[in-house]
Amino acid sequence: MQEFRKLVWISDPHLTETGEVEGVPCRARLSQAIDQIKRHHADAICCIAIGDLTDTGEAAEYAAVAGLINDLPMPVLPLIGNHDNRDVFRAMFPPPGDAMEDYQQFRWDRGDLTLLCLDTHSPGEDCGRMNDARYAWLKEQLRTCGGRRVLVFMHHPPGHLWLGLQDDIMLKD
Repeated sequence: MQEFRKLVWISDPHLTETGEVEGVPCRARLSQAIDQIKRHHADAICCIAIGDLTDTGEAAEYAAVAGLINDLPMPVLPLIGNHDNRDVFRAMFPPPGDAMEDYQQFRWDRGDLTLLCLDTHSPGEDCGRMNDARYAWLKEQLRTCGGRRVLVFMHHPPGHLWLGLQDDIMLKD
């Protein structure tokens, strides 16, 4: 059995061209997070960025995100969130590993570990959704994992967290 030490998980940087969202310095915060990851977690096997990488899904915002996260010393696995634009996202961040066509949904294997990264984006909605094709893909991936350790990641919470706003945008199906 191959041992792994750590994964880095980041979420919701909401990067904008101006570098701020509602007075929050999102670019500075993401830069600080990247610096901390490089300084203290460079030995991680990957960094999972689970969505809302930008605030409006514009190409310039994704280019700014890429300029920061591409400086990480480990593979970055980008997932899509409700503020993202699937077409622009996939053009900037092609899914790594074994990916589902037309979605930012993919499998990434490392040693005896499998990461299944789900695309819960539903255009025009804040909540997350899956469809029959995405569920079928997930079922097939789980079937082929055998005795591997499996971690599943998605942007939208799969159930109630009892955190108000988070429950409003959870996975609806």
